[in-house]
Amino acid sequence: MNKVLFITSILFVFISKVYSQSSIYSSHFYNNYHILNRTEILSGNLRNNVFLDYKGIERKDIIRLLQDSREDNKWINYLYFDALDSPSTLESNSKPIFKSFYKSNPAFIELNDKENYSLIINPVLAFQYGIQNENDNPYRNTRGMELRGNLGDKIGFYSYLATNLAGFTNFQTQLFEDRFSVLGEGFVTSFKDYGYDYFTARAHITAQVAKPIQLVFGNDRINIGDGYRSLLFSSSNKDFLNLQFRTKIWHLQYVNLFTEFIDYSPNGSNRYAKKYGAFHYLTLDATKWLNFGLFEGIIFNDFNNSNRGYELAYLNPIIFYRAVERNYGSTDNSLIGFNASAIISKKFKLYTQIMLDEFVLSDIRAQNGSVRNKYAVQLGAQSINTIGIKNLDSRLELNVVRPFTYTSTSTGQNYEHWRYSLAHPLGANFIEGLATFDYAFNGKWWINVKGFYMIQGLDSGSFVYGGDIRKPYTDASKEFDNTITQGLKSTTLLMDAKISYMLYHNLFLDFNIVNRINEKNNQEFNNSYIGFGIRLNFVNDRYDF
Repeated sequence: MNKVLFITSILFVFISKVYSQSSIYSSHFYNNYHILNRTEILSGNLRNNVFLDYKGIERKDIIRLLQDSREDNKWINYLYFDALDSPSTLESNSKPIFKSFYKSNPAFIELNDKENYSLIINPVLAFQYGIQNENDNPYRNTRGMELRGNLGDKIGFYSYLATNLAGFTNFQTQLFEDRFSVLGEGFVTSFKDYGYDYFTARAHITAQVAKPIQLVFGNDRINIGDGYRSLLFSSSNKDFLNLQFRTKIWHLQYVNLFTEFIDYSPNGSNRYAKKYGAFHYLTLDATKWLNFGLFEGIIFNDFNNSNRGYELAYLNPIIFYRAVERNYGSTDNSLIGFNASAIISKKFKLYTQIMLDEFVLSDIRAQNGSVRNKYAVQLGAQSINTIGIKNLDSRLELNVVRPFTYTSTSTGQNYEHWRYSLAHPLGANFIEGLATFDYAFNGKWWINVKGFYMIQGLDSGSFVYGGDIRKPYTDASKEFDNTITQGLKSTTLLMDAKISYMLYHNLFLDFNIVNRINEKNNQEFNNSYIGFGIRLNFVNDRYDF
């Protein structure tokens, strides 16, 4: 039986037996998740049936979390009304535009038949321009729309469509040219003498197939963890086709995630080769202040097995993938990970992540630097109302990734999608320290300052040192004595400051300053940028590495 048909049949069987109304998911917007995280820390209570370590977040969960907040903060009110996903629940606007638009906030156009459907349509616009210290000046021109709503009381849906013309900073342009794709977007075409033309399309549908189980199907992003970065699964990459089952029981959430990725090779005979992933993530609010998460995943492809397609054995919702892989005699790439966070005194959150790509216990005990010991570690802390200043929040974070972590024997099995890592955008073989400061006040102003210091070991000539995860670990220049940041040292200091003012709901004026200094091979590369812009319902991508 055709495997795609089999999986699709299962999907529609579940949808046809929907239990109750489903809720769609919020966009991956840094400010929104910061508000939610801040609210949860100030409450001191993790046992709210909202699991912020796995993103996106259901809009009904956002509303539930914010309803319990006792903080007098206008940004909470903003996010609360932004999360409402049905015209019948929106706040009426006393001054609609031309008596037809924005009858309710935050809906540009709303259609509502309580028994059959509801629909909200919002425009997406972004016009940005910057000045950099050399070469052409960066710009962005984005136009599109966002749709969300429900079909009856059974199906929720969301779609984001936009066309983009953009020119980037020197560093970003060089990176994208090397990868033949834009981080977070995938395939692009050149636009005039400077810039790119590309289309963005993300969408998902949701259905509550049983009281504790929700089905999600579509093209979208996933993020696992409490940090600014994620070493398990990051939303910095392009969206991908995925099928999720999210189960909430007691203080547990269990996620089954089945995915399809692209192994893009611009000069190959199969430019858009497919590879697949299967993941489990179990998160537990062990106490009111302590959360644990367990992660496992496996990446596999078609290269060695003609017409293999999606391996049905990996569809098992409760199983240890490493055991399945061995029993089938495959060489698929399995990974396991751990996530934890703790709220302290309603002021701080401490968090950590560990990713184990591969390790050999005897080699770890011998401390011999084996190429097979591939792992990553994150440590971080958040502070709310830092040093007693109301609404000033800060974060400190350390990320350490050993050489060859996330690599495999081929690009068809490594931990990447569209030539970028599914975890940290740097790839592997690096140490990173970062600090962020957020000061949001009056429901209008948001000031964000970020600093990063990164040391990464790069390949040198024909020597492979484990920073580029596209190169197989079997090509390593040495089997033992591998150390973090080995190879050609690349040191980067990045400072990023941004001031945003909200003119109207989700209509922002932005001003930002970026300075990136990179040193490698006894040369210094300085890229400075000053930019300003206006955006409506648009989420900025992050290129801060």
